[in-house]
Amino acid sequence: MPSVLVVEDNEFIRTALEHLMDKEGMLVAVANNGAEAFRLLDSIRFDLMITDMMMPEVTGIEVIKHIKKDPDKAHMGIIVVSSMDAERFVNDAYRLGVDEYIVKPFMPFELMLRIKKVFSEKGIR
Repeated sequence: MPSVLVVEDNEFIRTALEHLMDKEGMLVAVANNGAEAFRLLDSIRFDLMITDMMMPEVTGIEVIKHIKKDPDKAHMGIIVVSSMDAERFVNDAYRLGVDEYIVKPFMPFELMLRIKKVFSEKGIR
């Protein structure tokens, strides 16, 4: 069963993502911000992280950099779900090594298709 970390400061979106992943049979942990994500990432092995870009305390970019510098986390898929749709934000995220970038508002079925694509590419079942 794949494990997913959802990092999102908006409670409504965070809860919706948590329910969507749970409904699809995934183990889900949630973090309200990047600082909480650091704590979870340092104690639990996740297959995938879905993160917002702009959050208080620690941004999604900082969380992505934290993952990418740790060889023990190199296996993780990363999907950004953000309202930041400027080309430079999308390019920065892809340069850091994210697998997918989805602009809010998004359609749940599109997110699930992208999650399944990342799982397939990473060999996660």
